[in-house]
Amino acid sequence: MEPLMQIGINDIRARLLACVSFLICSVSHLAVCQVPDPAFQKIHDEWKAIDSAPPPKDFLPVIHDLKAFRNSSGGKSWQTDYMLGVAYCRTPGNNNQKAGNQFLDRVRRSLLAPESARSAADQVMKWCVSSSDGPEDSPTFQLTSVAGLNQGGVLNKGGYEMPHGDSTEFNTSQESEPDILIWDNRLFPPSKSAEAVAAAKERTLGFYFQGGAASGFVIETEVGRPADVGICMAKYRSALQTEFGMVAPANLITVYALVSDVPRLADHLHLLKMPLGTVAYSVPLDLSIVGIGTGEHCGTLAHELTHLFIRQNFGDSPAWLEEGLASEVAVSIPTAAGFQFIPSWRDVVLKRDWQMRPTVPELLNLTWANFTTNDPKEVEHVAAIHAMAASFVRYLDAKKKLVPLYKALRDGLSSDTPQSDVEVFTSVLGKSPDQVDNDFSAWFVQNATPVHTPF
Repeated sequence: MEPLMQIGINDIRARLLACVSFLICSVSHLAVCQVPDPAFQKIHDEWKAIDSAPPPKDFLPVIHDLKAFRNSSGGKSWQTDYMLGVAYCRTPGNNNQKAGNQFLDRVRRSLLAPESARSAADQVMKWCVSSSDGPEDSPTFQLTSVAGLNQGGVLNKGGYEMPHGDSTEFNTSQESEPDILIWDNRLFPPSKSAEAVAAAKERTLGFYFQGGAASGFVIETEVGRPADVGICMAKYRSALQTEFGMVAPANLITVYALVSDVPRLADHLHLLKMPLGTVAYSVPLDLSIVGIGTGEHCGTLAHELTHLFIRQNFGDSPAWLEEGLASEVAVSIPTAAGFQFIPSWRDVVLKRDWQMRPTVPELLNLTWANFTTNDPKEVEHVAAIHAMAASFVRYLDAKKKLVPLYKALRDGLSSDTPQSDVEVFTSVLGKSPDQVDNDFSAWFVQNATPVHTPF
């Protein structure tokens, strides 16, 4: 198989996430809303009580508690950012208004935030910039949470250019929504791996899978042994933990390794209508990965593993960083010390579509919407964006700046004086984004020799 030449993102929001990602529950007809997360509920109730009180509103106590919550596992989410943004904007002082807008900007650019949250963030930012005297109450929408997993969302990996001789198959990443999803019995702790395997087997009746618990994963595979897929996935998991300090989810991750027809299994498992050409997707809600892969070649599955880990550790990550890192992990060599990032087919795309690539300053400001399209005329432009994000991550690694920048961006809003992403970027690299773009361009000319495929 020729390598897929573009990685797409499918942001599936409203009905899929209504019960689990703080959306307005009234828009949903999902069958099950799960148990609220007590830690989130406590901090949210504290914030809401202050926000709904008559002026003056003293948000300083809840800011302290929110920042502590944000630094806990799974706490870096758009929901936490929204509450912090409102709290800072309602606290007098120019530095507080600046901090509030930085948190709210993360909400606006979040993969998972619904339109209602983005709209609310926009409204708060408008009066936060002009004056601390905004409306008495912030824009509101009903917030609910799920115990142990407050970050939903579906990410998919789909291709638009798959050459076979002289033919080209076009596939724009299109949004799809499930009619109904029931998530009971899908999350298991490691101590219940046997039950997890049995549940996975029951979900895949009618498919030709071999199943088992392997290397800390639940594996269902069409070809080969589950143990081999588990060993392959464990190498990438270890590298993510070692190099980036990522903490694995508390529950088992279930991997469905296929050789073809990901959309069919997506429809069966999650009632998702994936576009043709999709080669993998992941669902943080039930900690599952579905995609093409074997025990010898699991890079595509590792791409999705990276998304799941970032959801857990850096849930409000910038689009370019998360997608670029996941894309480079897919074509990397995992080692005991971390990842060896090497030239790949992505460089071919960037070289070919160089005139359509975003510059570094532009890349830093892209949202997740820029990484997908339903318009065939925009496919090459989106491909150039993906290629730029991936190659730029490799450039950062070559300059020994990738891990420091990842951690600085992850923690940049956690200090007493929160920094914007651009401020963090400039501080870590010691250059402005424009200067870095010039350096990247020169580096790319010397280092864009493809030698590795995504599978």
